[in-house]
Amino acid sequence: MSRLMSIKLMEDICDKLVEGHSMRKIAKMEGYPSDDTVFRYVQKNEEAYDMYIRAKAIQGERIQDQIDEIMNNPLPTDPKHMMAEVQMRRLKVDTLQKRQTQLQPKGIRNKTEDVAGQGVQGTITLSWEKGDVEVKAG
Repeated sequence: MSRLMSIKLMEDICDKLVEGHSMRKIAKMEGYPSDDTVFRYVQKNEEAYDMYIRAKAIQGERIQDQIDEIMNNPLPTDPKHMMAEVQMRRLKVDTLQKRQTQLQPKGIRNKTEDVAGQGVQGTITLSWEKGDVEVKAG
């Protein structure tokens, strides 16, 4: 239950998340609460939520490192093996990129202003009369 949780324990859990452990793996470690307990605590405690979101954003950076490693490994010289390897890497990279986007919807700092093109609002008005088109942005 969440009464077993504390900010100190949450810091420890977040450190493990940053190291690359999954929440399920952490929950199986001796001395740690179940993942359900942690998730309920994160839902109820704003400070724990902020810690958790930051840890997950850092996990997203680790995923980018994984993607770089996958892409930079040398390919086999045999053409058939090379094509199979390229397809496998493409699948891995696509999956990792999707996960990274889920972990970092607003970048590593979790701030909208860090993501280009997001948060831009405004209106565009088009009007035309006798073949003349006028565009106003505002």
